[in-house]
Amino acid sequence: MFYLASIYTAEDTGCIRGVVNDISDTGACLTLKTSQALPQLVIVKLDHDGVRKRVRVVWQKGRMVGVAVSDNQVGIDEICSPGAPVRVAR
Repeated sequence: MFYLASIYTAEDTGCIRGVVNDISDTGACLTLKTSQALPQLVIVKLDHDGVRKRVRVVWQKGRMVGVAVSDNQVGIDEICSPGAPVRVAR
């Protein structure tokens, strides 16, 4: 199953559009609309249900990106409510 997604970075330059090709409890594989390089930590928001997860970029090859649910920050596994502001702690 594929999910449309929005990817947010700490630079607050808007969202990067993409598709989640594969997803699990610990990570996902994404295909971005562009081959823009992502920072190490981003937020992925699933468009169909508004769920947001803070993730760590594990690898990126062009438009393909592998991410893991990050565990190096307090509250990193928390799923934010759809109306919550999007911020990545530094």
